[in-house]
Amino acid sequence: MANQKESKVTPMSFQEEGEAALAAWGKTLTREQADNFSTTAGIMLSQAKYRQASFLARIVCESGFVEDRHIIGLAFCYFVQGEFTDTLEILKRTEPKSYEAMFYALRGESHFKLGHMGEAKPDLKAVLENEKPDNALYTNAYMMMSAVERAQSGQQVKKAGKLPSSSRAAKKRK
Repeated sequence: MANQKESKVTPMSFQEEGEAALAAWGKTLTREQADNFSTTAGIMLSQAKYRQASFLARIVCESGFVEDRHIIGLAFCYFVQGEFTDTLEILKRTEPKSYEAMFYALRGESHFKLGHMGEAKPDLKAVLENEKPDNALYTNAYMMMSAVERAQSGQQVKKAGKLPSSSRAAKKRK
């Protein structure tokens, strides 16, 4: 027993091993399996099972059959979980092509959420120029673009759902 080295398992080594295993698994997928995983990830997204969806989407993104839609889907999984830095990292793996509006919306909104107003503005502008006004992507981009412009002009940007402290006190008094 004295001759055996004690191995230490750290969260980082476990994570690195998991990443390697995930990448290896993705490389073994056939096109049919990648399509099935992608479809299942989409279903999980619609059921708000974001962690499970992102797991499957990551496997697909490691396969030899990765397409823009898979990368955008994975970025969306991270976005809805509030992982905006990870969203931006994933989006670096593709260029806006067939899913241009979603690409710019995810990238612009992620920059906005991280407070990167200068980086958010061109992406939000691209969404506004290319989407119809009755589209949810357009509506979100319009609201964020207004906030970006106010922030850049020195006006205070209100956080959604929060009243200024004087307004909260006034409401309590009523």
